Amino acid sequence: MDPRSVKKHGSIVMLEDMPATWTCRTRLFPIAGVLVSVAMIGLALLPLHAQAPSSTKDGVFTADQAKRGDALYATHCASCHGVKYEGRNQAPPLAGPEFAMNWDGQPLSDLLEKMQTSMPGDKPGSLSARENADILAAMLRENGFPAGSAELPADGADLKGITFTAGK
Repeated sequence: MDPRSVKKHGSIVMLEDMPATWTCRTRLFPIAGVLVSVAMIGLALLPLHAQAPSSTKDGVFTADQAKRGDALYATHCASCHGVKYEGRNQAPPLAGPEFAMNWDGQPLSDLLEKMQTSMPGDKPGSLSARENADILAAMLRENGFPAGSAELPADGADLKGITFTAGK
């Protein structure tokens, strides 16, 4: 390279006949490439998020959680709702076709919120969110829904995306 054809512009060394914009573009192309790559990776990961359970048919609680819920249900719920979740007197059933029809298509967050604010009938709001989630897991099992590998969250916001889906 002929030393007379090289110019220095600040920290950038250019050939004399090379336009200044070409040098700027060559520095921006790698950055743009990285940004496009990051965006593509983000788009590729979206289906992983979309595969999270979205229905009670997808195994949204564990068998152990439902067992814990059984014990809590026996202590706090069975006296009104019946040992077999069948309902008694003024207390509605928590399992079966009537219950499923009432909750079909609704997010589990609504059911958990109702449990937290109005149950047990003699001491509304006295159970923790975790205890209510465990009871809800037992109720789902009693309604014929399958257990899965992850526990039902106790946070209502996490349950908004899980729909109660009646029918088998």
